[in-house]
Amino acid sequence: MLEARNQLTSFLCAKYPKEDQRWNEVTDEAKRRCVTPLSTQVWQPFAQKRGYSNDLVHSTQWNVLAAIMEHEYEYCIGRPAFFLYLLEVYRSGHFPCGWVGSWPSGKLLYY
Repeated sequence: MLEARNQLTSFLCAKYPKEDQRWNEVTDEAKRRCVTPLSTQVWQPFAQKRGYSNDLVHSTQWNVLAAIMEHEYEYCIGRPAFFLYLLEVYRSGHFPCGWVGSWPSGKLLYY
């Protein structure tokens, strides 16, 4: 899914360089206001209670941060939106756990 994350940064760099310059600022704010609190208050306790690996927490942090970034740049015409789709997977009670095939062809695996 690294390819999907790189798709957004490449898109911004090529089509919206001014917005691309804000990337670090937006990322830091998203981590501070959303990802870190959710990690400590929800995802880590959830994983620990069930004996899940901390990899689940790290993967969820990555996916949610990427979705926030896609949402932040929603006004950029043509921007990728893969991670916003993943939020729907989480909302339906599943966890993304892999990809079959080569990105962007193939299909998402989820638990």
